[in-house]
Amino acid sequence: MTRVLAATVFTLSITLTACGVASPTGAVPQATAAITIQPSPGSVPAPSPTHPTVILSERNQAAFRAIVTAEREVGGTAIEIDSDYKRWEVDVVVDWTEHELDISPDGNSVLRNENSDADTDDFRRLGAVSMYMIEATMLALSTTPGDIAEVSLQTVNGTVVWDVTIEQNTDGFAYVRVNAATGEVLR
Repeated sequence: MTRVLAATVFTLSITLTACGVASPTGAVPQATAAITIQPSPGSVPAPSPTHPTVILSERNQAAFRAIVTAEREVGGTAIEIDSDYKRWEVDVVVDWTEHELDISPDGNSVLRNENSDADTDDFRRLGAVSMYMIEATMLALSTTPGDIAEVSLQTVNGTVVWDVTIEQNTDGFAYVRVNAATGEVLR
């Protein structure tokens, strides 16, 4: 499964190593989990003003693992994630079904999977998506550092966007919107 973020292609389920992604200590994170993220060789531009370094906290790495774990569990596309610090809740759409999965805090295990009929609006929004949740969240984190609190696919004034809520240490929450079709970061 490969998805495009600007000129960077991420291949899921390997190891976090490039794209200017580093841990807070400056070392490249080596995830101990079953699911991690790595850009494809030769696809990563050097960090620059247009491709800034994104530092992934342990919490953000767990969020990304939770997204991948949920998508793999049901074979669909994540449209929402949030956390109460005891679990990640990830909504994934596949066919005409929306799965609400509870994922362990480390992002590696499915704790619960309930499903219901998917909302027609979810399908409409997914049809406009060319940038998926992880890529949009990486863009949001590149402009607004912090920890992922919630990400959801929404329609705002006729535009499909990823609404990204980022928890910041002392400043409360920041809200970033990323155009799901173009990748443009909107504030």
